[in-house]
Amino acid sequence: MGVNRFSGQIGAEFSIGPVATTRMAGPPELMLQEDTILEHVQEADTIEVIEDGMNLRRDGLLLVELERKRTAPTDRS
Repeated sequence: MGVNRFSGQIGAEFSIGPVATTRMAGPPELMLQEDTILEHVQEADTIEVIEDGMNLRRDGLLLVELERKRTAPTDRS
């Protein structure tokens, strides 16, 4: 999310269970961004799983698009 990580469970009917986060301090703009993302996660009534992440919607409106962080492959030579 910027500074912290969050985790939780998605239920069988794509409901979001309790969300846990780390709570490290960071720059105010990133902390505000994280608070906004977490609010959207908790407000969502629809989860659309996409190839590299998910879209969260409420009443058909896209709240947030989450994308899995891509990491560079490690050189194992």
